[in-house]
Amino acid sequence: MDDADSIDLSDNDEFMLDVEITAANVQDAINMALADDDNSNSNLTTNVDLPQLSDELINFDGNKFGEELLFKIDNDNIEKILYQHWKTFVPQCYIYHTNLIKGIIEQRTQEILFRPLDIYLYGTLNTDDAIQIIRSYNKKSTVCGHLFKSEEPTYFCRDCCVDPTCVLCTDCFLQSEHRKHRYKMNVSAGGGYCDCGDPEAWKQNVHCNLHLPHDDNNESADDILNRLPSDLRLRAKNLFNILLRFIIKLLCTGNYQDIPNELKNEYWDGDHKNYVTILFNDEVHTYDQVIHVLSRAIQCTKQEGHELASLVDREGRTAIRIGTTEQCRDVQQTIRIRTADVPLKCEIYPNSFISLQYFAQKLLTYLQNIIELSDGFRRIFCECEIECDDELDDITRTEKALLSEKMLWKSARSALHQIFINSFFMDSEWKKTFAILYMKCYPMIIRHYRTDFSFLYRADCFLRLSVQLFTTNSLAKYLISSHNAFQTIVDSFLEYCQSKLDHGKLLFSRTTNASLQHEFRRAQSILYDLKYLLGVVPQEYTVELRENFLNGFRVFLQLLSYMHGMDKVARQVGQHVEFDPEWETAFNLVIKIQSIISSILDWCAQDKELLLGAYEATGLALAEIQKTSDISHLIKDKNNSSIVKTTVNDLKVDCYAYDVAKDPISVHIPVVRLFVGKILIKERKTKN
Repeated sequence: MDDADSIDLSDNDEFMLDVEITAANVQDAINMALADDDNSNSNLTTNVDLPQLSDELINFDGNKFGEELLFKIDNDNIEKILYQHWKTFVPQCYIYHTNLIKGIIEQRTQEILFRPLDIYLYGTLNTDDAIQIIRSYNKKSTVCGHLFKSEEPTYFCRDCCVDPTCVLCTDCFLQSEHRKHRYKMNVSAGGGYCDCGDPEAWKQNVHCNLHLPHDDNNESADDILNRLPSDLRLRAKNLFNILLRFIIKLLCTGNYQDIPNELKNEYWDGDHKNYVTILFNDEVHTYDQVIHVLSRAIQCTKQEGHELASLVDREGRTAIRIGTTEQCRDVQQTIRIRTADVPLKCEIYPNSFISLQYFAQKLLTYLQNIIELSDGFRRIFCECEIECDDELDDITRTEKALLSEKMLWKSARSALHQIFINSFFMDSEWKKTFAILYMKCYPMIIRHYRTDFSFLYRADCFLRLSVQLFTTNSLAKYLISSHNAFQTIVDSFLEYCQSKLDHGKLLFSRTTNASLQHEFRRAQSILYDLKYLLGVVPQEYTVELRENFLNGFRVFLQLLSYMHGMDKVARQVGQHVEFDPEWETAFNLVIKIQSIISSILDWCAQDKELLLGAYEATGLALAEIQKTSDISHLIKDKNNSSIVKTTVNDLKVDCYAYDVAKDPISVHIPVVRLFVGKILIKERKTKN
């Protein structure tokens, strides 16, 4: 960049040396790198005041500190000592000045920040040998759980899958019988995982050759934990609790001043040059708009602006300025003024806070690698995830993470999503535990998704977990019967619909406002969750399942009542219609509702008691619609009545005197169509 105080944090072309960086040669390596960079045409910013490397950083011995944690420090004091350690070294290890310095110092983070944790956890300096021993305690996994990356190929078998969301990764597919069947290959949007080994995903050929079942599949949770030595289990639980508390405090906060004082260094407040302006991603502004704004705010070139915009889009945020509070605020104000209609989110933080958040993300990856080593570690970690901390107001750490989604950015959400998948979702009981917590947080997750412009698609947020939970048959049935999931999901959509009501009917207007268009598109995605939840019809119905299904169905009828008679139009005569009324949104909504209505009819067709309850509720809803309908415009006879008597097939009936050429009419009558469907099913049941 042209501005000496501006920085480019793009990971592209990051400087890396050909020599190993050690405590002895780190300063020499930096001097050598600076000399090489001066003679190159690199566009990296090097004419800034480089931070003075402390003697502590250069001479730090990770092995010695790890042994102190293991042998000399009480468990009650380890968290305090680690916080002091991170307060000192994290801002030095993750420096946001240039790619050059960042590349060199990050090679030291393994020894300074992670090596001591390994020594404490495994109880020895020979961590590689300890890892091999821990791996030997594992039994061969019968499930895959491979997490799909964006654009990774997936396979589903038309002959064996329960529904199209049940997919295999490439390795499992090539080692399975499904490759001989009728299959289809798709490209993943990211966030899903391989269903190999899940008996609820496949009608047959559940396991591939890589994940065949073994004789002790019914091993208890205690048996799995007891494979690990007791002292290792205690250290693992203590370390997991410390790291999770730190991660939640750093990532799930909206105010950097809420961070514990033990983590604040001398550059947290006051007058110094270590503040940073952070630009956040949104899905409203285009690349060109962001590049143009950055060129004015930080005087960067078009190429540098494109690199920063790409980094914001990929990671969810990036630093665009380091300096005093005044310098950072000037950049912030420029960006806000030039995007006044929908301002780009741009905040100012201490550099140390951003470094600690970056380290918290790194810890999520570190923890993920640990729990993949051992089934015992995974179970201990799950227990730690559902614990409550004093400052969390009686909610679990998992709930805190789910409810704090609006404070997170894309890469942080992705890291949390991955660790949820690799911990909870690898065991059916823990998956059930997570599903309960997820349903408690569901209304807030939906609210964040609707209103936060930092993500446009479900794949960018925690809502993508819905498909993993609601398409599991036993889990969907349990959530409906025990946690009223049907009603919770519909209520979340009705909350949005309140802003679209006009005289009790949904009314959609034409708009060029991109944010409003995106909000409705996101709101409609709630209906996909309902489709997943009701996708598979149960074979057995309990009292609780019927009762809570009907609770959800009555709320769903309220949605259909809002749609019934919407978008009424009357024949236009006498002049040309300059603008057609907005009709597309209503039709898109009806199309999404159709598959849900089909699933509801399938549920009712399997249980007579449920059918009668739904039939009665639909009839009451239709009667209420007729009672509240406005018929003042209809033709009146001499008795001022809108009812006329007529005969159809020798049957005398009363009907409204309705003139289709003059009176407003709507093609949207979902309650009537649903009621007819119930009647047909009821007649079939009666005949049988």
